[in-house]
Amino acid sequence: MRKNLLTMDVILAKEIIYMLKNEGYRPGDRLPSERFLAEHFHVQRPTIRNALAQLVREHYLFSQERLGYFVAPERIKISTHTCTGNFDPGEKRPNIRWQPYSFEEILVDKRLSGKMLIPEQTPVYKILFIYYENDTPLCLDYSYTPIDIYPGLTAEILGSRPILNVLQTDLQIPILKSNQRVTLIYTNEEESSLLQTAPGSPMMKYKGLVYDETGRLIHFFEDIMKIDDFAFIRNAEMEESWNN
Repeated sequence: MRKNLLTMDVILAKEIIYMLKNEGYRPGDRLPSERFLAEHFHVQRPTIRNALAQLVREHYLFSQERLGYFVAPERIKISTHTCTGNFDPGEKRPNIRWQPYSFEEILVDKRLSGKMLIPEQTPVYKILFIYYENDTPLCLDYSYTPIDIYPGLTAEILGSRPILNVLQTDLQIPILKSNQRVTLIYTNEEESSLLQTAPGSPMMKYKGLVYDETGRLIHFFEDIMKIDDFAFIRNAEMEESWNN
């Protein structure tokens, strides 16, 4: 069996992460030059370069040609134990906003029937929200809710609130449980256009079914998320991460 070796690159990458935390670097801050880091850690510049490249692959850093390396924004944490599919970027990503893109009433087709586990031709609301950081799209949130859950819902009533917030706030519907799944996908032309990426770009698909306390399906969501900006973790990891 092949064993993973603790190479100098790996050791240096960990030391650089410790340096960034210990010296209070924040997302967007520029790192010292390769020459400075090589002298600081008493190693050759190629070794430093390999360690920095590893941290870029792991999304701790990002690089800009001729400018150097910078601390990457921390990923938005999503708890695998939540029921709603909604997420809160917290204080470390304060410029996240969401905007309704489309709102329509449709009849469930065969494909959607299999995903929502409801009969074909069931009337549902289909709502698309786009999440942005500043003006950069991060996530497409496709939401489906049976119309009989909230008859008369309009885009104006919905406003800029995710549909689950509306159901919980306006109708006081308690959420009991949800089934969720995360998979790797590649964007089609429509998704790529909305996310401003090349067709076929790898993304995470986060989808789930949400039920109320009677076991009634109230919501189905499919979120297309940029891999570099999101991470799925357990509740304990979530709490520890935000406290660090």
